[in-house]
Amino acid sequence: MGLIGCRSRGWSDLQGFSKNPEVECIALCDMDEAVLNKRSEELFGLTGERPLMFSHYKNMLDLPQTYFGPGKYPTLTKY
Repeated sequence: MGLIGCRSRGWSDLQGFSKNPEVECIALCDMDEAVLNKRSEELFGLTGERPLMFSHYKNMLDLPQTYFGPGKYPTLTKY
């Protein structure tokens, strides 16, 4: 899974998805570098894995087999 938007709502969604053992967050994306770094460290603390980090969603969408959503906009699934 990749998360676009790491502040309140997005982070809350990610925490919920992370309770499912079949879900792995491999990438985070946020325009605010401070938020991106903070959430990356928090995710590392939760999972022991460092996610890829992106400041622009278009770069993140180039990743193969990553689920993006739900959030504020319609879900986009790439396979």
